[in-house]
Amino acid sequence: VLVTADDVTHGKPDPEPYRTAAGRLGRAPGVCLVFEDAAPGVAAARAAGVRHVVGVTRRHLDVDAFVPDLRSVTVDRGTVRLSG
Repeated sequence: VLVTADDVTHGKPDPEPYRTAAGRLGRAPGVCLVFEDAAPGVAAARAAGVRHVVGVTRRHLDVDAFVPDLRSVTVDRGTVRLSG
């Protein structure tokens, strides 16, 4: 799914973008995995109820794990692997 500024009333750090995306996926935010590169996005994900946030880059973010870029992420049958 794709959620843009045109799809929400309030942007990040408000949780609306992540709640909207989770709803479009038919999932609760708590079972979603979010990749973020900025503190407002991390705050939005956490406020939406997302339990696992991965930082993309090595900036100082309050996240559960880091990857240098999205090339370091693989998904195989629902299992996410992070490297780097």
